[in-house]
Amino acid sequence: MSTHDVAWRSPARQPSGQPTGGQFAETSKPASGVNLSPPGQAPEGIQPWELMEAIRSGAVWDVETVAIRDNWGAKDWDEWEDAREQAELEEARAESVQYEGLTAGVHTSEIDGALVVQVDTEEGAKGRNIRIVVNDGDPVYDGNPEQDETVEQKVYGHSPAGPAHQLDKVMDEYHRMTMRMEQLSAQVVAGAVRAELPEARYVSLEESDQGDYWDGAAILDAERNVIGHWSDIDAENDDAIALSNLRPDASYEFIPPRSDDRKLLDLDLAGQYGRN
Repeated sequence: MSTHDVAWRSPARQPSGQPTGGQFAETSKPASGVNLSPPGQAPEGIQPWELMEAIRSGAVWDVETVAIRDNWGAKDWDEWEDAREQAELEEARAESVQYEGLTAGVHTSEIDGALVVQVDTEEGAKGRNIRIVVNDGDPVYDGNPEQDETVEQKVYGHSPAGPAHQLDKVMDEYHRMTMRMEQLSAQVVAGAVRAELPEARYVSLEESDQGDYWDGAAILDAERNVIGHWSDIDAENDDAIALSNLRPDASYEFIPPRSDDRKLLDLDLAGQYGRN
């Protein structure tokens, strides 16, 4: 049985500061005879994305001429490349690809803004496998949609025990991912604190006003002397927000139990997750 490989690859970027080819690259040089004098001249100081929009709307402006006139730097060329790639992506989305009974198109989800790759099979593709690959990874689908189990079963697995068994599997995965997220959050907190106070060993914790996550109080050294305050760390480092991913009603090995009611996040234990 013959098989189609449908691969969707991310566009390659040019090095910073260098224009590249493509539908929206510069195609006319200053010596080409194109008249860029008013009213056909791009306004001085036009932003790269504005230039792209104007060219897409039919303006006959040469990007290289504008770049030389306005003294573009690497940042401007990067913005131009971003605008060019976005324009080419939108152009690609506008038309479906047809091949031997298969039609593939891309559109933006109205639910969450995700890019949706839609593959439809027609008479010519029946009886043949379809393989869908993203970048250079393993196939996300490989089979015959007309004869095999549904795409949902193919991707997520078939549960002969019914929805209750499938729910158990999903909950197990949820708990596993939650635990991993909390471990990584502890590691991020350890890095944020020690970037400011390398000698820090503990963060004393207190429940947030809502009571559903931990907030920081004092920063302590190995002898539990106060050497700083969490508010200083929180104000200077965006990563510190990761502390809010830790819950007072959960047990963590990096918040070991104590004989008193004091809760201390051990930065040595929290930092170990970055080495896993």
